[in-house]
Amino acid sequence: MKRSADDLDDDTFVDGDAEAADAKPKKAVKKSKKKPQDGKTENEVQIPSELTVPKSYDGPRDSSDVIHFLGQCVPDLNLKSKRKGTDPIWIVAVMSAERLTKKIVSSDIGCAAKLFGRHMKMPEQVEFLAGRKVSVAVGTPNRLVKLMEISTLRKAQVLVLDGTYHDKKQRTISTLNETKDDIRSLTSLAVSLGMKIAIY
Repeated sequence: MKRSADDLDDDTFVDGDAEAADAKPKKAVKKSKKKPQDGKTENEVQIPSELTVPKSYDGPRDSSDVIHFLGQCVPDLNLKSKRKGTDPIWIVAVMSAERLTKKIVSSDIGCAAKLFGRHMKMPEQVEFLAGRKVSVAVGTPNRLVKLMEISTLRKAQVLVLDGTYHDKKQRTISTLNETKDDIRSLTSLAVSLGMKIAIY
């Protein structure tokens, strides 16, 4: 059974491999693929350089350094100062709930919201976000898009895409079939709202 894009909670994805194994073999048809000059695949999201933060980052891109990375995205931020409203500072789009969520939630960065389909229904998430001053919201691209479309999360400062993580089949959040379209929508929404974009 194929899982929905709103329900990606681990590193295992059902993408039709089992069905393909039982199907009769078909004659291979070679398709010419134009390789982009910048070295990116055709599915990856193109981010304008002027919106990318931080401008330089040489640290590791694993769960151990994600809090430091978030701080580099908003270097002049003072978490102890009073903030107006309840919208998060960072929105973090992940392909796997296990990848960065635990590190973010257990840090002293402030209140963190886990926005995954299996944790809470969307109305409950909207209520949670409205009632708390959340510093960072972590979720799958599909759920984040749905929340932003109903005017939630729209005043965040930075959208962080967990873009350098590869699953067992070497797919990224921008190339995986279940997430690539949502990443495009999410990025487009963020840019239209004036958010900065960070690739972790």
